[in-house]
Amino acid sequence: MSVLQNLIGTMAFTRDWPHFLLNRLRRPNGDTQAFRLRNGQFIRISNDQAFVLNEIFRERVYDVPGVDLRSCRTIVDLGANVGVFALYAAANAPNATIHCFEPAAATFAALQENVNANQLNVVTHALAISTSCGPARFYRAGRAVEWSLNSDPGAVCEEVNCIDLDHLFKLVDDDTIDFLKMNVEGVELDVLGSAADEQLRRIGVLSVEWHHPSESLMPLVNRLRQLEFDAGIEVVDGNVRYLKAKQRNFASLHRDHC
Repeated sequence: MSVLQNLIGTMAFTRDWPHFLLNRLRRPNGDTQAFRLRNGQFIRISNDQAFVLNEIFRERVYDVPGVDLRSCRTIVDLGANVGVFALYAAANAPNATIHCFEPAAATFAALQENVNANQLNVVTHALAISTSCGPARFYRAGRAVEWSLNSDPGAVCEEVNCIDLDHLFKLVDDDTIDFLKMNVEGVELDVLGSAADEQLRRIGVLSVEWHHPSESLMPLVNRLRQLEFDAGIEVVDGNVRYLKAKQRNFASLHRDHC
């Protein structure tokens, strides 16, 4: 993408585009900055994570072909961070209830601040998704968008609470999830790979970020296809993968959903 295309794309979603571009040119230091979006929303985010605004609002990396968020009523954001996807989903699915899961204490506080500032129909949960319920160590290495349950000997850690898919559905309080966005830094395959077929069938659409080789995603892609999902992998910038899947018969099986 050219510099001009980048500029036009950034100007299209944020009123504070000069501030945003200046932030991109200098070395990020983790200071928090505020951005006003053209849709009327407002977000506070650290400047070393501001690039996520471009990914979600300009590049629309979590969009799934053929899926209209406006018809969804239940959206789940696993790995919500400070709420960028929640803002995007709320703008595009005004009738949906959005459930955001973020385990890190400081990040969760920032998420709540952004949700409250925009008066979103969002329920926040200070929880991590895992294969089992209970406490776990959450490792804080690098930027907050890179923190994970995966062990990192050089990282500071904090104790967080985890839930599995069974408890996720109970908290969402719905038989099905229309749209599930997932970015949990390496735990995605553990959670989805261990899910029962019936659990996966209760999800209409999956959009999963993955920072590891595409080959490791293929067993899950093939399994989803056997379960009547249209599933595939998108590669962005050569190294970030997205597993995107849409259940073919979800709308007819669950008429009130997207």
